[in-house]
Amino acid sequence: MMPPPPGPPFAPPPRRRSGDVVATAVLGALLAVAALVGLYLSLFFVMATDSCGINDCTEWLLVAAYGVAWGGIGVAALGALLGVLMASRRGTWMWIWPAVGLVLVPAAVTGGALLASAVVA
Repeated sequence: MMPPPPGPPFAPPPRRRSGDVVATAVLGALLAVAALVGLYLSLFFVMATDSCGINDCTEWLLVAAYGVAWGGIGVAALGALLGVLMASRRGTWMWIWPAVGLVLVPAAVTGGALLASAVVA
């Protein structure tokens, strides 16, 4: 009885559908643009304190607004990156993760803007 012929030690990586790769790249680029625009718009949050007097503002809300906006953008970007990497390894759809990030970025910036507008008591 002859031993089986030697084969590759690991299975070959799964073939990707070109539509998934293209959609992931396009949505990833849109996510990067949305994140940069969101970061730029968040710089205007401080204008909410223009009408503040000596004792009529709650400045901690402005700190929370930056935390929500920047934190949400960071979670969206990091989650999209890690999600694409994990989906690539598992052979599942990759485009979903940047799409989720594209939903999270405007939500985070809007939440931060709402907190910033509540600074004036």
